[in-house]
Amino acid sequence: MTNLNRREKERLAREEEIISVAETVFIDNGYEKASMEKIASKAGFTRRTVYQYFLNKEDLYYAVVLRGFRKLYEYYMAATENCLTGFDKLYQAGLAYYRFFRDHPGTFHLMNYIGFIKREDSQQPKYRAFMEFNEKMYREFGVIIENGIKDGSIRSNLDPVKGAHALAFITTGFINEISMAGRSFAVSQNMDLEMFVNYSYSILMDSLRAQ
Repeated sequence: MTNLNRREKERLAREEEIISVAETVFIDNGYEKASMEKIASKAGFTRRTVYQYFLNKEDLYYAVVLRGFRKLYEYYMAATENCLTGFDKLYQAGLAYYRFFRDHPGTFHLMNYIGFIKREDSQQPKYRAFMEFNEKMYREFGVIIENGIKDGSIRSNLDPVKGAHALAFITTGFINEISMAGRSFAVSQNMDLEMFVNYSYSILMDSLRAQ
């Protein structure tokens, strides 16, 4: 924000405030039951003010999701900063995804509600921004797989593009299951949940390791 004037900074700060309130309302009420009126009231703004920043509830939802993915990306970057091989980066990124869920379960569930949104306009600014960021993340994971193949840590017959998407789907599905039944399962099996997560993810990653 260093190159922005005061008015631009104030606008960005207000937009961020609305996104934060919207995230809370979406988590507490669910997307369908949330409303722009409720979000505006909780934020202390008029509905007209909120509409000056976001086209509609869908646009605001994608702003919340985009911020969630950016936060998740920060977890990835911190976890992989000192990794030396492509395999190690993929491994640590997967565990970072679980830690993100552990720290932000409500945001995680919002991010995975995307498939249920009846999108009315694919040209909405926040949706486009989300798609661009999402594609950026997949490209970067594809590059990690390519580099892992080159450095000999990941098996050579793995397709980088398909592999990046498959890992995302498998890991998301696993964490979704953990979110619904993980703690009760761990208690019933007298097992530490995080140890189980690490063990399960190691089984998945062993299928990618170069022999």
